[in-house]
Amino acid sequence: MLRKKILETFVGRELDDSAFRSRTHYQIGIKLSGKGLLDLARAEFSKATKLDSDFAEAHLELGSTYLNLGRLDEAIQAYKQALRIRPEYVEAYCNLGLAYDRSGNFIKALGMYTKAIRYSPRDVDLYINLGLAYFNIGNYSEAIRAYERATEICPHDGRARYYLGLVHLDLEDKESAMAEHKELKRLGDDDLASLLLDEIQRQTWRLPPGTNRELKTRASD
Repeated sequence: MLRKKILETFVGRELDDSAFRSRTHYQIGIKLSGKGLLDLARAEFSKATKLDSDFAEAHLELGSTYLNLGRLDEAIQAYKQALRIRPEYVEAYCNLGLAYDRSGNFIKALGMYTKAIRYSPRDVDLYINLGLAYFNIGNYSEAIRAYERATEICPHDGRARYYLGLVHLDLEDKESAMAEHKELKRLGDDDLASLLLDEIQRQTWRLPPGTNRELKTRASD
């Protein structure tokens, strides 16, 4: 009874036994997940959701274990359950977007990131993910806009600069890509600066006159 009363203090409402046991399985799942024991963690989160079907956090974590296990359809369903319970759940929108992204459904991924941004308009990670989704469907102008918004929110986050450089490379704009490389160096983000420079050097070698430009290598090769 003492443990139950302590938990009730933090949760802020009286818990029945099933809800209490649900949170116990959830906490065990968190610990197992942190140790990389994903199958065991999945089992605990699944027990938590069965004991308390309205436990949004448990559905979220269940989805994340499925996502990390590569079971995308099940991850998507778990995230949808989390959003059914809590429609403003930003992390669930973001993770559902990632699941759609990995399944190749970039349009649905865009929708999830856009909804998440409505609830958390200054989340840099969301704008970076949004930019990646636009990049994947070839909408470079919107990708650039998303990355630039990320740099406005957090000027010292080099990830958006790096991805901006990759977009400029796909647009065959070496000058703009080099500008992002220089900015990364100025920010002291040497690792990303080096990665971007490698991509620039791979993608912008000079072609002899008359050479078919389709032979030009891409950053994803």
